[in-house]
Amino acid sequence: MLKIWNGSQWVEGIPADGDLVREYVFVGTSNEHYREYTYVNDAQEELTYFNANESLESGGVALTGLGNVYYTDANTQVTISADIVDSDGVVQSQIDQTLLGLPPLLKLPVNKYIGGASGQIVDEVYFNATLSSGVLTATGIIPSSGDWKLTAERLNKSIQALGQSWQIDRQDITFLV
Repeated sequence: MLKIWNGSQWVEGIPADGDLVREYVFVGTSNEHYREYTYVNDAQEELTYFNANESLESGGVALTGLGNVYYTDANTQVTISADIVDSDGVVQSQIDQTLLGLPPLLKLPVNKYIGGASGQIVDEVYFNATLSSGVLTATGIIPSSGDWKLTAERLNKSIQALGQSWQIDRQDITFLV
C-alpha cells in the first residue's frame, strides 16, 4: 500500500515525481513496517491495471454481447462501467479523479470505423466519463449507424494525456449500430 505525504498527512494516491511516499511492507497487530522514499517516475515502467465487473447498458437496458461485440441503436444513451483492478483482482480505489487532481468531467473517445478489421477512423464522439474509487463509468450517445469502437489504445492515450503513469490492459469494445 502506498501513501503520499500531502504536506499535513499521509493519503492514498498515485505519486508524482518528487512526492514523499510511504510504502507499507507489513502491517502487524502491534508494529507497522514501512519504508519512506522520494518517488521518481520511471517512464519505462507504467503501472498496468485490468477491468473487471464490466457492464454495458443501452437505453437503460443491459447489453449482452457476442464476445466484445454489442448491438445497439443510434441516438440511444450507452453506459459502460467497470472496476479498475490489479493482477490480483483488487479494485484500485486510489484511482479517483478528485484524489488525482483531475478535472470533474473527463472524456472518453469512441471511434467509427469503415473498411472492416483494418479500417480507418471516419468519426469520433466523446463519452462523459468519471473515475471514482477505482470505477470507470462512461456515458454517451452514438449518433449514427456503423462500426463504433472503444479501443484500449485510445483509452490509454486519454489516460496518458491526463498526465497519468498507468494504463488499462483490456480488449476493445465494438458497438454495431
